Order: sequence, then C-alpha cells, then structure tokens
Amino acid sequence: MNQMTQCMLTSEPIPKKQKKLIELGTLAVGLAHEMNNPAAAGGRAAEQLHETIQRFLSLALKLNQQMTKAQLELVSDLHREAVERASTASEFDTLMYSDQEEEIIAWLEAHGITERWKLAPILVKAQLDTEWLDTVGEDFAAEEMGHVLNWIEAILKVFELLDEIKQSTVRISDLAQAVKSYSYMEQTPLQVVDIHKGLDSSLTLLSYKLKQGVVVTRKYNRNLPQICAYESELNQVWTNLIDNAIESIAGQGKIWICTSLEDRCILVEIIDNGPGIPPDIQSRIFEPFFTTKKMGVGTGLGLDISRRIIFELHHGSIRFFSQPGETRFQIRLPIDSCPNKS
Repeated sequence: MNQMTQCMLTSEPIPKKQKKLIELGTLAVGLAHEMNNPAAAGGRAAEQLHETIQRFLSLALKLNQQMTKAQLELVSDLHREAVERASTASEFDTLMYSDQEEEIIAWLEAHGITERWKLAPILVKAQLDTEWLDTVGEDFAAEEMGHVLNWIEAILKVFELLDEIKQSTVRISDLAQAVKSYSYMEQTPLQVVDIHKGLDSSLTLLSYKLKQGVVVTRKYNRNLPQICAYESELNQVWTNLIDNAIESIAGQGKIWICTSLEDRCILVEIIDNGPGIPPDIQSRIFEPFFTTKKMGVGTGLGLDISRRIIFELHHGSIRFFSQPGETRFQIRLPIDSCPNKS
C-alpha cells in the first residue's frame, strides 16, 4: 500500500509538467516563427541598403561631374523637398496608388526617362506627383533629369530601408521583452499587476497568429488602478481567451480588447466578430476536456483553467455572451481584495 501511495504521489505531477512542456514548446515554435520574420526582413533590408548606398554614391559623383553649381543647388532643394514630403506622406488606398503610379509611369515615358518601373513606386510613396515632376523638368534636360530622379530615388530608398531595419529590430526587441516579462511572472507569482501590460504581453506572444486579415483594437481605460494578483495566471487567461478569439474569426475579422472600471471591479472584455458559439454547446464550454477544436489542436482545458484562475484564485467572475457576429467574454476582478490560493 505504501509503495502504491508513493507511486501515485510521484506520478501525479507528471501531467502538469507535460502540459507545461507542451505549452512551452508551442510558445517556442510560435516565437521562433515570429522572430524569424523580422530577422529575415531586417537582413534583406540591410543587403539592399548596401547596394542602394553604392548606387547613391555613384550617382552623386556623376551629378558633381556633369552639373553646374547652380544646378547642384537646385538638386539639393529638390532632395530636401522630396525627403520632407516622404516623411509626412499618408497612405493611399490600393486603387489610388495604382492610378498615381500609372500617371507617373506615363509622365516618365513621355519624357524619355528609363527605369520607370523602379522610380514610379517610390515616387508615389513619397507623394511626389506629376506636378512635382513638371518642376524638375523645367530646370533639367532629359538625360540630366534621369540622373536627378534616380539620385532622389536612391535617397528615398535609403530612408525606406533604414525604417524597415528599425521596425524589424523593434519587433524582435518587443518579443524578447514579452518573453522576459512572461518568465518574470513565473518567478514572482503574487504581485502588483498592471492589467494592460499583461494583455499587451499576451497579444505580443500571439502575434504570429495575427495575420493581415485580423484587426485588433485596444480600448483601454488608462485610469485603471493596479491590483494585487497572480500575474502569470492572469496572463494565461488573457492568452487563452485571445487565442480562442483568433481561432473563432479564422484569420479574417476583428478583435476588441476593452478595459473599464465597474463598481469596485476591473472589467476586461475580449470580443470577436466570428460566427459565435452554437447555442447547443454554450452550457458546456467551461467543462474540462470539452473542445470544439479538431483533434490534436485543443486540450479542452483552456476555459476551465481560466474559470478556476478568475473564480478560485482571484474571487472574480467570468461570463460570456455569444451570437452570430459577436462573442463577448467578460472578466471582472475585484480591486479591494488580495487573492489567496486555497
């Protein structure tokens, strides 16, 4: 009997450890995928930057050799204007962008400018239109104008590539910080918690699932008080619910993350515009091992664990409302009580 009891006691933690390893493995795969994207983008941009700088220097030398001092001053003015326009340019919709590009290509062709396919896209992005090109054409002959436009295109391309590298490094830094934050939560379970940091960390960790067709809107009440809570456990709740919302909209749709103060509780709402939870299974979604996901994808424990974390650890509540086009999970956390494990 003693041997049997000892065996049961030592084997009992194994499922928990296995689950943790599975979660860490899934997280590692997602993070590796997500970090690979900005790393690859940054590498490509760095290679292109090297080539573009070489081209820029070659064109600058050519301009210095062929143009007068007065012409070089005009080129300098055009350069400043182009960079200024590019820095304040707003985004075009696809149709307008296409129309603008066709207009510029037609203008360049009419003025005998080669490499139109390379010049047009970046000129459009910088909102340098045909009127601006007309001013260039007034001061330079066709061959000179080609050199000037290619030089300006090279400058704009350098700034564009530097911005891509910056975005890539910031993205990697954000992911690393999210992992660091996640690890820190595990080390200090009970602490003063900023709800918004936990929500943002969960979104960052799941960002590899947020494709171009997914729009996430944060509606945060920035005046929420901090609360005493188990942050790592709360983070697990946010991750479970946001992940479910992503699954619900199947890569095409909207998700809202909202926070507010309601009486003496913090209210967190996670909403999606997916097809909704079928009425005949709504009463079962918090049951352990109940899942609507395909075999091998879901454990059926996410919502049960979330309910236990909110209700048992934090003395709060978790509810949901669902219909076609809207599923809304509401989590209420009291701000006056310090949680304790039972």
